[in-house]
Amino acid sequence: MIIKTFTAKTEGEALEKVREELGEGAMIANIKKYKGRGIFSKSKVEITAIKDGVKKDSKKEAEVNEKNIFLEKMGNVKKLMKVESKAQKKENNEKTDENEKIIRELQEKITKSNRLVSILTKDVVELTGKAEPKNKFENKHKQAEEIYQKLIEENVLEPVARALVESIEKENIDIKMCYKKVYSDIVNIIGEVEAITVKNNTEGKGVMFLGPTGVGKTTTLAKLASKFSIEDNLQIGFITSDTYRIAAVDQLKIYGDILDADVLVSYEKDDLIESYKKLKNNVDIVLIDTAGRSHKNLKEVKELEEIASSIKGLDKYLVLSLTTKTEDLISIIQTYAEYFDFKIILTKEDETLSFGDILNMSYMTQKKMSYITNGQNVPEDIKLLDAKKIAESILGLGDNNVCRPSR
Repeated sequence: MIIKTFTAKTEGEALEKVREELGEGAMIANIKKYKGRGIFSKSKVEITAIKDGVKKDSKKEAEVNEKNIFLEKMGNVKKLMKVESKAQKKENNEKTDENEKIIRELQEKITKSNRLVSILTKDVVELTGKAEPKNKFENKHKQAEEIYQKLIEENVLEPVARALVESIEKENIDIKMCYKKVYSDIVNIIGEVEAITVKNNTEGKGVMFLGPTGVGKTTTLAKLASKFSIEDNLQIGFITSDTYRIAAVDQLKIYGDILDADVLVSYEKDDLIESYKKLKNNVDIVLIDTAGRSHKNLKEVKELEEIASSIKGLDKYLVLSLTTKTEDLISIIQTYAEYFDFKIILTKEDETLSFGDILNMSYMTQKKMSYITNGQNVPEDIKLLDAKKIAESILGLGDNNVCRPSR
């Protein structure tokens, strides 16, 4: 496949360059128009075009041990994710990654500062005896207040924290039993996690991944595909409609080569439906990657819903990053829930300071959790979320390893 960018004064001149160099069969991936900002600065048009000039190899010339070849290919996956892919380098994402790192560091500093202020405020209150009414309990239940403060420090929303301690506030039980009761309630609120399962059907199972831009949908999809291939020996098919980012398409094609899986690119609704029909009879599971959709852009979300509803029996998973603000996480879930029935996959567990948001999301939206990712390694850094580990972490009863091996 040939990917090339052409620049000219006008869109017509740029298209002419595309035709001259890549021919009439070239596909337009992106068009950017830049306006001149100064007296001597002129407007220009930048067109990115794609031409599929590579044919797949025919059948292998000799019989080989497929399992050994597959494992050898998968050994390259770790190396692939430890460095920027060539396609990503083309988009100069290094600057974006550096900006995101700076933002995360600032967010961590703000969170730590907020916690420090909370601790200092509590100390002052205890010294002066002038506590905020909402943080005190009518019968001065010390156990309830201790657990309440623990929950608040772990970024649990105040209404959620208060709801959890209401049951113990009226009981005369020791602190150990109080923690046990709240621990059990947290586990029940998060509920049973649900993994992606594939039954022995005559046609492949379809799974679509939804979510905002930058949460890691493509990487998460690749991790799951690798696990299905290695652990379950399933035949995988990929469809991507994320044609806004050429890097996403190229990244998925690299995984397709490694996993001996077909990768089909869809530009329109009809393309995606047709691609699914082609793959479903030849594979066990079809994984569909989508472009990031802001929950504030209802038009785009509705368009995605039209595509999803046109494929019968399609499972949907909303991918969210744990580095996103609490109120935004809940808003995203509530908006998407108006158009889709989905389960939640969480990413970037290794970049968050607390797991209170997992409890917040479960309590406020009643949506089922599924997988959680904690790094860039494929396929190791994805596990089924463990509600018990989450409860232990929030209450300070165990370590922060919230993942367990998926089954």
